[in-house]
Amino acid sequence: MMTPMHTDLMKYSTPTAPNEQERQALRARRQARRAAFSAFIKKVLLHVSRFSVALKRLRVNSQL
Repeated sequence: MMTPMHTDLMKYSTPTAPNEQERQALRARRQARRAAFSAFIKKVLLHVSRFSVALKRLRVNSQL
């Protein structure tokens, strides 16, 4: 027994090229992800650099 075909699901199963609106939406999402990721990396690097400077100070003070 075959399963019946659902016509409303067929448009999602066939590979088609994205139209202009879909391309713009993908581009906007990609730019937003890139901006969020770079902001996160900057935040991490700022935190790590401060932490490493504080750690170096602790080592210098403990050696005195």
